[in-house]
Amino acid sequence: MTTSSAPAASNLRFANGTAALGPGTYDFDPVHTFVGFKARHLIVGSVGGRFNDVRGTILVGEAVGEAKIEAVVSAASIDTMNAARDDDLKGEHFLDAARFPTLTYRSTRIEHAGGGEWSILGTLSVRDIERPVVLALSFLGAIVDPSGRTRAGFTATAHIRRAEFGISWELLKELGPVAAGPDIAIHIEAEAVLREQT
Repeated sequence: MTTSSAPAASNLRFANGTAALGPGTYDFDPVHTFVGFKARHLIVGSVGGRFNDVRGTILVGEAVGEAKIEAVVSAASIDTMNAARDDDLKGEHFLDAARFPTLTYRSTRIEHAGGGEWSILGTLSVRDIERPVVLALSFLGAIVDPSGRTRAGFTATAHIRRAEFGISWELLKELGPVAAGPDIAIHIEAEAVLREQT
């Protein structure tokens, strides 16, 4: 992961004036990481929310482009600021959290798009269905935090279709087939901390 404006920090390397994370394993900080989503509602509005429990790792080797990313999201951590809607989304017509407690994303290839921009090709698993999903990732830089550890920041976006993951039940079925749009926009905010060597 690279950015042209990253502040000086430990475990950064530089090539052609661009900073990149050095080798190591970086763990997502669950306190500062979430996955947000938004779907169209009744054509003129939108329904949004987030998953609050996201964990995972970024494994960076000698070649930054060969980094491996894995994220695990707790289905039960979904939060749309409406308890009844959250219960619906956790239920069998949507995430079916009782049977499938996690959603997972694993990268298969990473392509540099210039500066701090990357295309992350990977596989998203929702319920018992896997589909390829491309993340547009921006590396925001890295710092040494007050505890002395290297901390990196990222944002990422993607779009998926609910039907591709077997989720075709309408969120508010009494309002008809336009209650919630088929496309879901995903927005990720993440911080990852370099794991200390033991």
